[in-house]
Amino acid sequence: RTDGHPAGEAERPSGITVPWHRHSYYEIVCYPEGTGKMQIGEKTLSFGAKDISVLPPETEHSEAYFSGGWVICAILESTVPLMGGLYHDESGQIAGIMEEMVDEIRRQPPQYRAMLAAKTDELALRIFRLTATETHQPKQLDFAVRFLEQNYREPVSLVAVAEQTGY
Repeated sequence: RTDGHPAGEAERPSGITVPWHRHSYYEIVCYPEGTGKMQIGEKTLSFGAKDISVLPPETEHSEAYFSGGWVICAILESTVPLMGGLYHDESGQIAGIMEEMVDEIRRQPPQYRAMLAAKTDELALRIFRLTATETHQPKQLDFAVRFLEQNYREPVSLVAVAEQTGY
């Protein structure tokens, strides 16, 4: 934790790689912009704008950024079990909560620690709902559909789609 706070943000320039590491807590990473690939264990997943990664405690992971952007990270010591993986935050609710957390830390208004505790609980519950009740297609399929839509005029092989989705 940075200065004992549960959230922070960082710029991620093009070409940067975050080496393999793990944490003793849940790490939530929000990608408001930029693209890249994340390795979670032996699985490689592509991320883009509005994606959220949920990393359970002791999960080895690394990241490589293709296009620059910034990330918001949050630390959760949740008693609610969260399903790890990469998800799309189409509504922006999760990103919004994380941005509010960073803003509270930056401004430190009266009772900001109490507000951070409330936002941390809200974040855990929103992520639980997203991961436990997700009825839309898996993130990899969403990415494959976007990849095909963006490249429909190009000859695209099934192997190329599989590589872009981490298979």
